[in-house]
Amino acid sequence: MTRFSDEAWERTAALRTAIHGLPFNTELAAGSLSRQRFQTYIVQDAIYLGQFSRALAISAAKAPDTATMQSFAQSALGAIAVEQALHDRYLRIGMSAAQSLGRRRRGTPIEHGSILTPTSALARRSARSSR
Repeated sequence: MTRFSDEAWERTAALRTAIHGLPFNTELAAGSLSRQRFQTYIVQDAIYLGQFSRALAISAAKAPDTATMQSFAQSALGAIAVEQALHDRYLRIGMSAAQSLGRRRRGTPIEHGSILTPTSALARRSARSSR
């Protein structure tokens, strides 16, 4: 029987190849990405990670058992650590936190992240946890 992860990698091979070939990714890999585009990416990623860590924390609070709660809580802490490292290292490239928050735009990962917390908060516990 094929493992889920092996099947997922196989089924997404063409998509991953296309993503790797996007101008942003090729320029980043080549070291030719403009400072402004990199700065925008880092700011959006930091904002997304903050929202993602909150969604993980909510999931931890709703976990049906201690092991699941611990897993989600550790993942939330990891996302916060990554966000802090981004702020400490890359957001020093000439932009304050206030400026970075003002750069939120439609059609970015920020919109995707903004749905994570409300969705996590409103999601019901699994049927297994209500037994």
